[in-house]
Amino acid sequence: MMVSQTKDDAPAVRLDGVGKSFKLARAPKPGERRFFRRRSQAEPENLFWALRDVSFTVGTGRALGILGLNGAGKSTLLNLIAGVLQPTTGTVEVNGRVQLLQLGAGFVPALSGRQNVASYARERGLSSRQIEERVAFVEEFADIGAFFDQPMQTYSSGMQARVAFGNAFAVDPEILIVDEALAVGDAVFTNKCFRRIQDIRSRGATVLFTSHSSDAVLRLCDDGLVLHKGELIAAGSARDAVKEYTSVILGHGSTHGVERENGAAVSEGFGPCVATAGASDADGSVSEAGGAMRADGIDRLRDNPLYNAEEAVYGAGGGRIVEARSTVNGHANDAHVVQRGDQLDIFVRVFSDDPIEVPNLGFIVTDHLNVSFFATNLLWKGDKEPATSAGESRLYQIGFPVNLAPGTWFITMAIADGMTVLQQRDAALRLEVVDPEHYSIGPGWLDLRFKSLAEA
Repeated sequence: MMVSQTKDDAPAVRLDGVGKSFKLARAPKPGERRFFRRRSQAEPENLFWALRDVSFTVGTGRALGILGLNGAGKSTLLNLIAGVLQPTTGTVEVNGRVQLLQLGAGFVPALSGRQNVASYARERGLSSRQIEERVAFVEEFADIGAFFDQPMQTYSSGMQARVAFGNAFAVDPEILIVDEALAVGDAVFTNKCFRRIQDIRSRGATVLFTSHSSDAVLRLCDDGLVLHKGELIAAGSARDAVKEYTSVILGHGSTHGVERENGAAVSEGFGPCVATAGASDADGSVSEAGGAMRADGIDRLRDNPLYNAEEAVYGAGGGRIVEARSTVNGHANDAHVVQRGDQLDIFVRVFSDDPIEVPNLGFIVTDHLNVSFFATNLLWKGDKEPATSAGESRLYQIGFPVNLAPGTWFITMAIADGMTVLQQRDAALRLEVVDPEHYSIGPGWLDLRFKSLAEA
C-alpha cells in the first residue's frame, strides 16, 4: 500500500508483508506443577501477533502519522523500522539515518541527564568535541536547570521528555521517529518541539509520528495510516486517516440514542454554563436524564463512563466531589465518545465534610497536552451560593455544547470555599470528541458561514 509518492527511486521506508509475533508463556492449569513436567512433553507455541501483513511505502521528505487505539501495534511498528525489533515475517527496508524518539529509550535511570547524553553519543562513535557540542545543545534545549546533573530516576515524565527530545534533536536525522512523546510536557515546550520537527522536515528529513491526537497528526503530517488490532486498515492523506480513525473510535464508543435536528446535533456555540441544578428528590436522586444519585457522601465518580482512572486529586480537605453523572443531548451516555456539537450536561454531587461558608464549584477543560481551553467557577460567573453545613450534599449542573476540535479532552472539577481549594480532581473526566463530517484545524469550532456575493 502506497502512503506517499517518493521523490527518488528509493523510498525512505518500505514494508512488505511485515508481521511480528511474540511468544507468550502458557498459564498453568489449575493444580498443574509445571516444574515437574518432563522436557519431552511437547507444548504448542502460544503466539501473540502484534502486527500482521503490513505493507506500505513512505517517500523521502514526507511526514507520516500513525494512528490507532492502545494495543494497535503502533510502537511495535516504529521499533521494527528503527531496527530495535526484527520482523517475524516480511521485510523492512530503511534508507537513511534513523533517530528514534521514545521516552526513556537508551537512558540509564541512575545516571544524570548529562552522563546519559554523553554516554549515548560515545556509543555512537562521536569525537570528544562532538560529544561536548551535543551535551551543550541538549542542556540548552531541555532547559531543566540543575536537574541536568541529577540522576534521571528523579526526573518527572516532562523532564525526561525534554532530555529525550533534546538528545534526538542534537543531530539532523534523515528519518525521525516520534513515538507519542509529544503527549508529555508543558505547552510552551511542546510548541518548541513542533517547531523543531518542522525545521528538521524543512531540511528534507522524513518523519514518522504516532499519536492518539487527530489534531497533532493533521498539524504535523502529510500522510497517515491507521492500525487496528495489528492490521493496517487504512492509508492515504492525513485527513483520510483521521476520518478512518474517527470511525474506529466510534466503533469503540457508541453515540447511539443522540437526538438530532435535521441530522445535526443542537448547538449554540461554546461557553460552559455552571448553575445550581433543580431541587433533589427526598432520596437524593435527580431527574432521569442525570441518573439516580445519592447524597450519602460515598465517592461514585468512577461509575461515570467518562471517568479517567489517571486523574490527580488534591486539596485542603473539608469538601469533596463524590459523583458526576452525564448526559448527551438529554440521554444518559454510555461511552466517553461524543460528537462535536452535542450538548453535554454533567450533574455533579458535592459533599461537605466540614461547613463551607462560600461554596464555589470550578470547571476546567484541557486538551491532551494539559493546555487549558476554558476555565470558570461560580464566583467568576457572579453566582453566590448559600453556605453548607457539615454532612450536607449539594447538586450542581454543568452544561455546554461540545464545540471542541476532534481529539482527546479532559474535564477538571474543583470545590472550594471562596478561592481556597478543598478538593480538585484534575482530568477526572475524559472526552473523545469526533466529527466525521467536517474538517478543521484548531482547538475549537466556529460556526462560520461562507457566502459568495455577486459584485455589481
